[in-house]
Amino acid sequence: MIKRLDKSFVASLVELNEKYFSDGWTESMLLSAFNRADFYAYGFFENQLLTGFITYTVGEDFADLEDVLVVPEYRKKGQAKQLLEFMINDLSNKGVKKILLEVRNSNVPAINLYETFGFKVLSKRKKYYIDGEDALVMIKEN
Repeated sequence: MIKRLDKSFVASLVELNEKYFSDGWTESMLLSAFNRADFYAYGFFENQLLTGFITYTVGEDFADLEDVLVVPEYRKKGQAKQLLEFMINDLSNKGVKKILLEVRNSNVPAINLYETFGFKVLSKRKKYYIDGEDALVMIKEN
């Protein structure tokens, strides 16, 4: 089940970020984000356990996909796909025409997933991540 997340989930999101992202959200970053009207966070729950989430920000007619994370033992079950479908539908209802994201150059499974939803590589950001890895900037236009 997918449901909207609020500030009460900050500790859970920080825990997941620290465990699975090398450069994810901090508590102060998340608290600040939840105070903004343009920030959206949705979680995927199995048996009331948060097993994945998606975060994005929305502008006038564009959005930035911030993060998609699925806990490793719940991967390959379609959660990321369902979260992306949910976001794309939500953004379409909001009148968003373009969705942008950055993804690690080495994250081939994520790149392949994004491509199945119509995302295309727009550019590359050299040494974008803290460890020096390049990022691909991808865009989906409606």
